[in-house]
Amino acid sequence: MNFVTFLSDMQSIHLKKDVGSIPYILNHEKNINASLLTYNLRNDVVIEAKNQYGLDLRGINNKYGFIIDNFLYFKKNAKLIDILNLYHIDKMSFYQTIFYKLFNRKGKVYIKMDCDINDFNRVYLNKYKRFLMLNTLYILSHVISVESSKVLKYVHNCGYSKITLITNGINVNVNQSSENYKKENIILTVGRIGSYQKATDILLEAAIPFLQKNPNWQVHIIGEIEENFYSVIDDFQKNNIDIKDRIVFLGEIRDQTKLMKEYSKSKVFVLPSRYESFGLVLLEALFKGCYIIMSDSIPPATDLLINDKYGVTFKNENSMDLFNKLTIGSDDKLYENKYIKAREELIIKKFNWSIICESILKIIK
Repeated sequence: MNFVTFLSDMQSIHLKKDVGSIPYILNHEKNINASLLTYNLRNDVVIEAKNQYGLDLRGINNKYGFIIDNFLYFKKNAKLIDILNLYHIDKMSFYQTIFYKLFNRKGKVYIKMDCDINDFNRVYLNKYKRFLMLNTLYILSHVISVESSKVLKYVHNCGYSKITLITNGINVNVNQSSENYKKENIILTVGRIGSYQKATDILLEAAIPFLQKNPNWQVHIIGEIEENFYSVIDDFQKNNIDIKDRIVFLGEIRDQTKLMKEYSKSKVFVLPSRYESFGLVLLEALFKGCYIIMSDSIPPATDLLINDKYGVTFKNENSMDLFNKLTIGSDDKLYENKYIKAREELIIKKFNWSIICESILKIIK
């Protein structure tokens, strides 16, 4: 069976996410011939995909414009593809599905929507996009999935009952035990620091009263810093001299082993995003035993926190509510080994790409 995943602009970061992880697991564990396809081919990503993940990455000839280029590609290659895996409801997935099914009527299309409710509404509330793109893809696709039960309930209420839930995951090494973690009084966040979406400003506002009341705690911030955010950091440090040394900007950590060590020693993980389709960092943090505090705007909160068993939400953009939830997260009882182990087990059993890929194959077949 040939399983091909397409993303129009395949970059290195995508190889670590669902785009690369699903083909990787299918290839290495499920005896499926899975590969990657892109429109904007980068040689460095081709090399990384092959050397680090054992995946072939090919490109659609970018010559005449994406409509004609895709028509010519699928005219030649459609029958060589048993399952075409696409992302998002957009023009690219619309045309690719049309051309693929035109030349391979027995082929199956799996669309991973990778969206929150706002993303879905940008298509659904536009009559042209709804009737032409969404409804056409809904009819022609074998499987369409969303990543959270919140979004699933919403799309079902809109009449798209065929859409199913296939959550996101991470590649889990079950031999890595959490029993020896030495948790420190660290609040961790990971992301694009300073971007409007990631709401680092909200975390900094909440950190002021929390760190003032808790002198033995620190905040560690990991990720590439947006250029225009450096001035915000400078102003923050000048105005908060008493706590500035306990807010540590570690920059981007690309070495996955080093990043996992940061999760392992942190007690609390905060994702303050104003919007997010999922947030894979939440899974990494839970697997390393962190207590989760996340914005209530992030769809998978219900699936991950399970009645506040594994963490809590705070009101989106409300730094005072985040401060209150940080206070809850500072309770030492939350970091007894049995609770750390329970967070790890949640990921192993429900958000493990190996298990998720089994479900994908069952649904597609």
